[in-house]
Amino acid sequence: GGRERERRVGRERRNNYFQFFLKFLKLILIALGYNNTPTLFTMKTVKINSKTKDRIIHYFEGAGMDYYAWSKSFNMHFGYYRWGMNPFNREALLNQMNEEVLRRLELEKIVDPLVLDLGCGLGTISRYMARKNPEAHFYALTITPWQVTYGKELTDEADLSERICHLEADLYCYSNGR
Repeated sequence: GGRERERRVGRERRNNYFQFFLKFLKLILIALGYNNTPTLFTMKTVKINSKTKDRIIHYFEGAGMDYYAWSKSFNMHFGYYRWGMNPFNREALLNQMNEEVLRRLELEKIVDPLVLDLGCGLGTISRYMARKNPEAHFYALTITPWQVTYGKELTDEADLSERICHLEADLYCYSNGR
């Protein structure tokens, strides 16, 4: 019915925004001197040095569950300290970093925001922001298949899979040895 049509139109609009963003990103890369940049993300794999890619994937697959020891929510970054916080409460510091990123994005000023979370890991920041912004949608991209699979599970458990799309994508642009 009407609700399903609304969702379909919303998905189409977000996909159009996503494609526009990727074209814009390509123009920026060209302006920065990456003249031979392959077409980014028609959801095809971008060619890179396979040894480097394999090493990156191997690292994150090996270290993946170690991040749980760092953060029960799999925050894969350092925290942010604000005066008055307990410097020994790591999870609070990690979530404060999420808050700082969220505040700087100013998503509340955007109608139906679409966030591209590049190098998302397990998508923890996307889930955090999705809980805080019920109108926002997210594309969470990582190079590591394990992170996509487990990130989707965590997103499903959080009941956010309608708004967060996990994708395996290679963001490394191989151009003239860069």
